[in-house]
Formats: sequence, C-alpha cells, structure tokens
Amino acid sequence: MIKTMKVSIIIPTYNRFNKLTNLLDSLILQIREQKLEKYIEVLIVDDHSNRVAAEQTGHLLNRNNHPFLRFFSLDRNRGPSFVRNYGLSQSVGDIITFLDDDCIVEQNYIPETIRVHKEHPEVLVLNGNLKKLRDDFYSNFWFYNYNAVFNKEGTKFYQVNRLSSGNFSIKRALLRIINPLFDESLPSREDYDLYLRLREKGISLYKSDDIIAYLDCRDSLMGLIKQRMWYSKGEYYIRRKYGEGFIIAEEKEHKVDMRQHSPFLVMLLGFSWHLTMKYWKLRDTIEVRNLF
Repeated sequence: MIKTMKVSIIIPTYNRFNKLTNLLDSLILQIREQKLEKYIEVLIVDDHSNRVAAEQTGHLLNRNNHPFLRFFSLDRNRGPSFVRNYGLSQSVGDIITFLDDDCIVEQNYIPETIRVHKEHPEVLVLNGNLKKLRDDFYSNFWFYNYNAVFNKEGTKFYQVNRLSSGNFSIKRALLRIINPLFDESLPSREDYDLYLRLREKGISLYKSDDIIAYLDCRDSLMGLIKQRMWYSKGEYYIRRKYGEGFIIAEEKEHKVDMRQHSPFLVMLLGFSWHLTMKYWKLRDTIEVRNLF
C-alpha cells in the first residue's frame, strides 16, 4: 500500500533549530524503520535564518546524510507563504504534506497519511490532527480554541470549515485548480486565506484524527502576545483583500468564547490584537499618502 504513492513532506523553518531537530528526528526514525526511503522526500526550506541557526541546520543535515532529505536556503527572508510555495515547486510527490517546524509526528504519521488519501481519492485537501506536546497553561489555552474549531466527537474522519497549515496535506491534482497555493502577499493568516479560496472553488476540506502531530506551542506570555500581534498583521491584509465587513461576518460563524478559559489573558490578547490592527492601518495610510 505505502509503496504505490510518493509523498513529499515540506517543512518551512526560521530560527528554530532545536524544534526542527526534534521534528526531523521523529520523521527520520519512522522512514528508516519502515524502509520508506525510496518513497518519501523531506524538503526543508530555510527562510534565511540567522547565521547560527543556519550553521546548526547545515551541521545537522551533514550528520544525517540521508538521500530523502533535501535542503533549500533562501537568500532573504520571504515569509511562510513563499517558503511553502517554493518547497511545493521543488517537490515530486503524489501527496504533498506541510508540517510546521514546531511539531513532532506520531510514529505512524506517514502510513496514516497515505492510507487516508488512498481510501478517499476524492479528497484533495486533508487536515491532520494536532495534539499538544506539553500539558501546561499556554498549550491548554491554544488548544481550547483549536479543539472547538477543528474537532468532532465520535468520528475520526469528517468535513471541516477551516485549514490548519501546521499539519495538512494535498493531492497534487489540487494544483491544477489553485496555483500558487498560498498568497505570498500575506505575512500571516495564509492558511485562512487558502481556506477562503478553496471554498470559493467549491473544494471541501476534511480532517483525519489518525494523522497526528504534536505541537510545541508558545511557552510564555510574551511569546503568545508576539504570535497574536503577528497574526493581526495578516488579518489586516486579509480584510483589505476581501473587505472588512465580509471577513468580520465570516469569522463570527467560527468564533470561540475563550473567556471561559482565561478572561484576563483573553482581554490582554484582544487589546494587543486591536492595537496592532490600528498600527498596520495607520502605517498603510501613511504609505499611501506618501505616493502622492
């Protein structure tokens, strides 16, 4: 079953050498134990990390000189959308999987990905399942929202109205419908944008709870705030692309009341979100005025 399909695994990375190491270890162990070397390629695309991280990554790949590992280093920072599209352009697989570098995969991750795609040839876009790597406050906070949006009790394969770019896969046939896959003008929230474009094309998204990766969430208050502020930049650009009214109305359908988990943190993150949104709008206005 496994040896009839080629799988490309694309991993964008940027200044997270230790986390990338953990992910590669989990993949390499699985590929070697199940003798999948001829049928899997792992494409690591470094988005112009700092010198120390780049050197560490180079040493790591030299130590793990496996033919299925392919490494690409960009000459300048281009953002997650470009990195994923670049990896996709270099891939050859029938199935293309995208994994964020802060994940670790379950030991049967690759066979399960192939099994579900083979059992459901009509599915072009498949969310994998994310679980928390650590059981702490910040992980529980992040997964409270994820579980409410993505998970359904009592079933392991189902349709969802969202896309999580940290762990999902596509069939190559999708590229005949949407190409490039990600909008490179967006600094973040590119997975939400892709979901909207897929929906516009009438392409349904599914999720399999058997394709498991463990996410190493932000582990500090400052890390969570920085992540939220970065998401807000992508949110501003998405609202500019589709219209603010459309996005606000669409997101209300999926809104999760996070105040049940931590009212104070929700208030703090909400304040950071709105303040940063105003900043991006003001900066955009100033740049437009400077054109005239």
